[in-house]
Amino acid sequence: MDKSIICSFCRNEFKSNRKNVKYCSELCKIKRRIKYQKEYYLKNKIIIKEKKKRYLNTPEAKIKRKDYIKKYIKKRYKEDILFQIKMRLRSNINAHLKSQLNKKEIKEAKKLINFEGIIEHLKPFPKNIKNLDIEHILPISKFNLKDKKNILILFHPFNHWFLNSKENQSKGTFLDFLDNSPQKGIYDEIIYHLKKNRKI
Repeated sequence: MDKSIICSFCRNEFKSNRKNVKYCSELCKIKRRIKYQKEYYLKNKIIIKEKKKRYLNTPEAKIKRKDYIKKYIKKRYKEDILFQIKMRLRSNINAHLKSQLNKKEIKEAKKLINFEGIIEHLKPFPKNIKNLDIEHILPISKFNLKDKKNILILFHPFNHWFLNSKENQSKGTFLDFLDNSPQKGIYDEIIYHLKKNRKI
């Protein structure tokens, strides 16, 4: 026989023939659990944070986190083109900076690089992204990166483009500054924009 019961969460009356029923619905049951967890956390915030900190410093937690990040990055790299391009661009920039600068100089150099501007310049992204490299029109190796002006020029968005991997390998680090050459044209355009924006 059904009997009247007051819900422990919403305080509404409901009928049930089951024993030890406290909630009128599964939703009220979930809401009560969430409320309890929130109250418990607020009362024990410091203790919970300390326990979490101790656990995260254990070898087991470090291995699990490292493994999770590795799997997450690998999965997202395959599924998210924007994420893939950002990863490749960061790797590209870091490799070039490390070839000429020390850690302190790299940190300062990165402040001069418009990372998001490069990404926007590369849009729309081509479909055959796997076969393309993010390359510099003006080769980095031909310039001294210890010079602030060269960093602004070489890592300017206009100096980045997608190039077929095979073509990229065959072109090498050729630099042609003769009049009307494509590289001279890009260089002049970058200088114009940097001066216009009072960067140099």
